[in-house]
Amino acid sequence: MAKRYFEYKDAKSKKFWEVSVSGKKVNIRYGKIGTDGQTSLKELGTPAEAKAHAEKQAAGKVKKGYKEAKVKVVKKTAKKAVKKKVAKKAAKKKATKKEEKVMEFSLIRDICGKAMEASKVANLQTCVSDIGSAMGMDDIHKQKDHEYKNNYRFQKAVDYWSDAQLLLPCVDMDELLETIGSTETDIGTYLENIIDEEDEYESVKDYAAKVFNNDISKMKLDLIGGYCFENILEEISAVESGEGDS
Repeated sequence: MAKRYFEYKDAKSKKFWEVSVSGKKVNIRYGKIGTDGQTSLKELGTPAEAKAHAEKQAAGKVKKGYKEAKVKVVKKTAKKAVKKKVAKKAAKKKATKKEEKVMEFSLIRDICGKAMEASKVANLQTCVSDIGSAMGMDDIHKQKDHEYKNNYRFQKAVDYWSDAQLLLPCVDMDELLETIGSTETDIGTYLENIIDEEDEYESVKDYAAKVFNNDISKMKLDLIGGYCFENILEEISAVESGEGDS
């Protein structure tokens, strides 16, 4: 089965969904348009079952309003040009005194670890606040002066941090599900993909009832303390290792 790519666009979100089959394996990539997105891999019993599963998932996306499109191909900058840009940036950094706050990577890792082990939603409020401070996000309007303002891995970490902030104020399950469904968050796509992958759940609402027994605290702990912070940790680790500048 050839790789198939779909897009969904409305006033509130712009996201993509892509599926390909390799033997018995079904590979799915999804997320906001313009990002690398998330990936999931599922292995079926036979190549025929894998193809049927992929086609079923694709048909489900079409029913939800996704439209098939050509796979977006981003032109890679020539190595010579990249080296020149990196050298120029390094020279500028050396000549200019840094005034931006440098991220405290060890502190961020520590906070993420605490958040993922948190047993109370109240603890997450502190974790979200602390990690925002460690990332230099105390004043979001000053991000234009941030040391990593042009680093796409840092910007992805900011997106996950912002998603966590959106979920924290929700006081009941209906408000939480509405927030997830009406805002452009990767969480909505993440949950949607779980529903598509697992036949036992009819909707995100059904998933919330069966997995979390409609307990908003448990679901917020899972989504914020798990999904959001795991991804922040992954993106920040990439920034620390030098990824995301070019």
